Amino acid sequence: MFRQLAASLEQAGWTPDAFDLADEPDRRTQRPFQAEAFAEAMAGANLSDLPRLHRQRSPAYVFAAGLLATPRLSPTLDFGQLPASDLAGVFGLADALCELFRPVYAAVSFRDPDAAEPLPGRISSGRLVHRYGFEVVPPRCYVGAELLDNFDLPALRDLGVDVTPTDWGAVRLDALKGPWAVPSAELSAQLQRLGAYFAERGLMGDYSRALVKKAGANWKPVQAT
Repeated sequence: MFRQLAASLEQAGWTPDAFDLADEPDRRTQRPFQAEAFAEAMAGANLSDLPRLHRQRSPAYVFAAGLLATPRLSPTLDFGQLPASDLAGVFGLADALCELFRPVYAAVSFRDPDAAEPLPGRISSGRLVHRYGFEVVPPRCYVGAELLDNFDLPALRDLGVDVTPTDWGAVRLDALKGPWAVPSAELSAQLQRLGAYFAERGLMGDYSRALVKKAGANWKPVQAT
C-alpha cells in the first residue's frame, strides 16, 4: 500500500520531502523522503505507529495515515495555500488515494480566500461522520458501502449532484460536476441547498457541543473497522 501511496504522490508531481512514523514529539524525527527507504520503514512499522509525510516546498502538505491498524478510517491530507490551477490535481489525487485506502467515508474541501462566503475548509473526520452524520456538506465526498443506505442517490442526482460509482465499491458525490472549477458563489449556494436537504431528512449531526455530539435523527451509524 505505501509503495503505491508514494507512487501516487510522485505521479501527481508532489513528492514528499520527509517522513516520520509517530506523533509523539520525542519520537518524531523526520527522515529525508526516498520511496524505497519509506517503503522499508513502513514494512517494519508497528501497528500503533502514526506515519506522516511532509512536503515543505510548494504546494506544502502533511499526509497523516493515522493508525496503521485501521488504515480505512483516519488518513488525512492537509495542504497549505494552493493556486487555483492545482485544485483539479488535488481532486484527482483524492481519487487515487481513496482507491488505495478504500475509506468508509472521505471528503475533499478547499477555501477560496476571495469568496464572499468561503467554503468549509475543515471537515469532520470520517470517524465522526460514521457515527453522527454530516457536520457540513463538502464539495466532494466518497461514501463506502457501509454508509450508502443513508443516501437517496436518484434524489441527489435530481438536486444536481454528480453521482459516480467507483471501481472499489464506493460512490463519489460531487456537489456539482467538477467542483474545483465551479464559481465560488454557485458552489456555496449548492452546498447550502444540500445542507438544507440533508437536514430535512435528519442526516445532519448535532456538533454544537464538542463533548456531547448527537447523530442525525435518521442517520444510520456504522462501527467501521
